[in-house]
Amino acid sequence: MSSRPEGWKRLGRTADEGQERRRQDAIARQRQARRDLTMHVRAMAVPSIEADLEDITASMDMDVEVTSTKSRKKTREDRVKGRREIYCNQLSHPEWMVDIPSQLNGTCIGNGEGWYVLPRPDGKRCLVIAANGSTIARTQSGSVLKKFPSALPSGSRKTSCGTDQYCVLDCIFSESEGTFHILDVMCWKGYLLYDCTAEFRFYWLQDKLSETKAMTVTTANPYAFHAVPYFDCTPEGIQTAYHGAFAFEKDGLLFYCKAGIYALGLSPLVLLWKDPHTSPYPSQMTIVLQVDELLQCVTLDGKILATLALDFATLHEIVVGDLLRFSVDSMSWSTTSEGDVVVDAQGVHFQKRCSAQRGIADSWTKIAHILVQPQNCGLGHLLEAAMDAAVMDAE
Repeated sequence: MSSRPEGWKRLGRTADEGQERRRQDAIARQRQARRDLTMHVRAMAVPSIEADLEDITASMDMDVEVTSTKSRKKTREDRVKGRREIYCNQLSHPEWMVDIPSQLNGTCIGNGEGWYVLPRPDGKRCLVIAANGSTIARTQSGSVLKKFPSALPSGSRKTSCGTDQYCVLDCIFSESEGTFHILDVMCWKGYLLYDCTAEFRFYWLQDKLSETKAMTVTTANPYAFHAVPYFDCTPEGIQTAYHGAFAFEKDGLLFYCKAGIYALGLSPLVLLWKDPHTSPYPSQMTIVLQVDELLQCVTLDGKILATLALDFATLHEIVVGDLLRFSVDSMSWSTTSEGDVVVDAQGVHFQKRCSAQRGIADSWTKIAHILVQPQNCGLGHLLEAAMDAAVMDAE
């Protein structure tokens, strides 16, 4: 007689079926997420006629006569805010470096390990979309920066290759140079790269861009597109990004985790770093915060640094969604046992309302970077961390 409990086969089969069901559910979720992302990017790349008409109407606001100038201004601001809510999170926004990543230099560990360093060009951050035979560059607030033909796939009638063959690029536009400096690529000829690693995206961008004529200014391509050079975070690579001469003026350095995907919104896998040598703009203890429904002023990562009194908000015509600039005397922060960061800002003083064209609020790490950079993550600390990693790998 068998000692196995009655029904053991049925129980075992049920467990197997449960695991198979979980696998199928996981695959289904992946496919649905992929479809959702595809539809999201398609809707952004191939806007509806109504959206085009809205942009045209917005450009005509100054020509429309209304009874109240204040009402006209408010209507335009509301439209800009609505557009900003759509476009402000279509880009990946870096945190400011507060501490040095533990595996900064991963060149000796293997593929996909470590970080890249990029010289950040000075200019306007923008989302470039080439689709349906036209190229549009939008600022972080969603306003149209440039609309023109380009040599990018689907960027002009000559390079048009179908409604699904659009390109989406993360760029910085230099007005003085007339150049779009490409930081990253999210979609190329309809192929989505959001879920690919930075290591693969950077390689793909360099390779595919070289196959086009987008790097040369012509009548059919009035603005040049150049991929920003990137370097491994070795001591030599960091020195090159820091001291090297490039075809553009620098405004800091960007550090990308090689294994990081392109995450919309604020990402700790992309870090911004600045000092007086790499940026023409002096560091200031100021921060832009967004007003929520409770008149709390919050950072891009949701940290509440100030709360407005109702009479103060009324006096300055401040409403929910406005972006406000504050000065900060000092800041401290700590990490809880759950890993949450608690931020305490002292001496937070209101300066002004920002233009509705301002794209997003700042992260609290902007102020933290100014405070800790000289002591914890200056150039010497970066080089030391990169060198230590190389020595450990050699051993």
